[in-house]
Amino acid sequence: MIDIFVYGPLADPVVRAALLGEARRASAATLADHSVQTSPDGEAAVLVSAPGDEAHGVLLVSPSDADAALVAAFGAGGAAWTDIHLDGAARTLRAGRGAGPWSRDMWRSTQRDFDIARATELALSGGAGIGIPRRAIGRLAAGTPAPAGLRTDPGPNAIRDLERERVAEGFFAYDVLTYRHRRYDGSLSDTIRREVFATGDAVTVLPWDPATDQVLLIEQVRAGTLARGEANPWSLEVIAGSLDRRETLEEAARREAEEEAGLALGRLVEIGAYYSSPGALTEHVTGFIGEATLARAGGVHGLASEGEDIRSLILSFAEAMAAVDRGEIRNAPALLSLYALNRQRAALATRWGYALAGRQGGD
Repeated sequence: MIDIFVYGPLADPVVRAALLGEARRASAATLADHSVQTSPDGEAAVLVSAPGDEAHGVLLVSPSDADAALVAAFGAGGAAWTDIHLDGAARTLRAGRGAGPWSRDMWRSTQRDFDIARATELALSGGAGIGIPRRAIGRLAAGTPAPAGLRTDPGPNAIRDLERERVAEGFFAYDVLTYRHRRYDGSLSDTIRREVFATGDAVTVLPWDPATDQVLLIEQVRAGTLARGEANPWSLEVIAGSLDRRETLEEAARREAEEEAGLALGRLVEIGAYYSSPGALTEHVTGFIGEATLARAGGVHGLASEGEDIRSLILSFAEAMAAVDRGEIRNAPALLSLYALNRQRAALATRWGYALAGRQGGD
């Protein structure tokens, strides 16, 4: 295997260690007559032909085939592969087009943490998997501490001997974890082995029209209900979707409303964030109620590229709560969203400048 010159994000030792591990032969290097620039879309570092300039990076010495595959999978800045000679001799090198100098400081402030998370996921998966960006976004978000007034303060060394193996990779991933943890009596647990379904983070949104006191629910076939053997696998739900790109939670909620219901939302209010099933899933969900005008809503929507076939239902709030009472709505985010609206509906209508007089059904 030839040496590989890496630059941009992969020249950072933490990103490189997340992708390749710590023990890799590498040394600082420069590449004559080239510079590292920002790609035209502003999302990557690219190597650009620049006579008289120098591109600064790191030389990976005799990388394994597996490491070379991971470097290639990392993609967005970057590596140059072909017959590189750092003495200025002739070489074959395909250079990209740039849109100005790449700023290491700017990258560190806006992108580095995500690239570390993405490199970690790539290393787990061996470089393949369409769900890697989604799980990297979730991994990055998990690093932000959540409120811990009632929960145990883990302190140092609360989790020991943690190992994680990726057994299968697809739209979702199947991992096996082994670990020990500090028990409440101060002792250390035996080694625990658990299988985990690695998904990613998600958002949900319940569209509510405060002028008519109606809500929009959706219906679609779900693999989980099919797998359980449900006689009727169609599920009544709220709009939901994974965070598979770098965007705010609110942006994701608006995007999903457009994709799944052809709906433009007004104001949004967050109703909570939670793990849907922390014993087996990594999925973390943030729920919203969204202001909407539902007079012309409805129909069938969804992305053809994702095989979606989603029907919209417009119901009065009272009708939706009646469906909850009779057990027809059995989707957890839908139940949580309707219960949250039931609790906040009057105050929210007041805050948004609407009157609910005479339409208190379900309160």
